[in-house]
Amino acid sequence: MIAFHANVQPKYQCVRKRTDALLRRVYHAAWNKPLECKAGLRSWSVTEGTSDEDGRRRKVMRTRLWIIACMTALFAFVGSGVLAQDRGQNQNNQNRQNHTRFDQHDQQVTRDWYNQHHDNAPVGLREQDRVSSDRESQFQQGNVLPRDLQRQEHPIPPDLYRQLPPPPRGHRYAAVGGHVVQLDNRHRVQDVIHLELKF
Repeated sequence: MIAFHANVQPKYQCVRKRTDALLRRVYHAAWNKPLECKAGLRSWSVTEGTSDEDGRRRKVMRTRLWIIACMTALFAFVGSGVLAQDRGQNQNNQNRQNHTRFDQHDQQVTRDWYNQHHDNAPVGLREQDRVSSDRESQFQQGNVLPRDLQRQEHPIPPDLYRQLPPPPRGHRYAAVGGHVVQLDNRHRVQDVIHLELKF
């Protein structure tokens, strides 16, 4: 039993009635329970309910708290996973932006692959695709390939591509004139791996 006692009597009957009605509305809206006024005593009371009702309410409350705790833990777990993925993606993007030149590992991997496949080399890396020695200067860093060499650009084989780091955004690997070249979208040479025939 919860009781509210009015210490100050309203001066006028109409004011008291309005006050009573307002208090009932506020309490019912807040607690969803009726508020009763005991006549003459000017005391407000509300019955909390039977023990069975209290037990059901406590059970519902515990269930709600358990669901909230589980959802909070789930969101925290998913959020940490997304954050870790974003960090990994940012690191990968940073590595891609920095990889504008072939390093020694890239050159060794490419030459090892070529030595194993030169007898059945793909288009762009075949013996008949090789350019003359006087045109080798076209593959210097910063040069834009002439149109005839642009028409000879071919994607490198997928199994070789998987062994190399992803090229930076706006760049690609191409097999041109018997070499593996890193080009930008304007056919400008960023770097080249010269491949020699092995007999």
